[in-house]
Amino acid sequence: MGARNSLGQTEEEFLKEYDSSKYKKPSVTTDNVIFYVKENNIEVLLIKRGNHPDINKWAFPGGFIEMDENLEVAALRELKEETNLEGIEFEQLHTFGDVDRDKRDRIITVVYFAVIEEKKKAVAGDDAGDAKWFSIDYEKIGIENSEEYILDIKLKSDDLELNPQIRVIESKGKYIAKKKYTQIKNDNMAGDHGKVLAVALEKFLEKF
Repeated sequence: MGARNSLGQTEEEFLKEYDSSKYKKPSVTTDNVIFYVKENNIEVLLIKRGNHPDINKWAFPGGFIEMDENLEVAALRELKEETNLEGIEFEQLHTFGDVDRDKRDRIITVVYFAVIEEKKKAVAGDDAGDAKWFSIDYEKIGIENSEEYILDIKLKSDDLELNPQIRVIESKGKYIAKKKYTQIKNDNMAGDHGKVLAVALEKFLEKF
């Protein structure tokens, strides 16, 4: 006989009566940060949103997962649909889940991260209005007598320039070191994607 819970139910009985509607469910998306690296130059791929919210603003290619998809499968599918890129190796970067991060609903995004050394041509598709590679320049602006700094990021593609700024606060415990990222300027980037870029850029700089 299998183990029973406090109501005397077996696992089979519990699952048969389980009502998932008792709990509100957040939506889940995946986003893709892809860096192209050549010598000391870094570029990042962004798409221009073709629909609300944040229509015409720049974001990372991504979208909602299907109920029968694993996360990485969803990330690769969305990348293909929005930029026509495929065959890229990813690793999971971070999960972004601030309550107010999306205007539509309670949406959590799992971000994937890739670095490529051969530039691929991106062609906008699905609900992406455009897709471009942006060169990246950045500066850490220290705040005196503080464990924080401003990460000032400059993105450029032809005559288009974006300048998101992120406040980063470092804290170090005995076993765990953490960084808190707060977006203070998104400069025509959608939602919290300036913060997503900052986390990915610092991850890249730590690894490479």
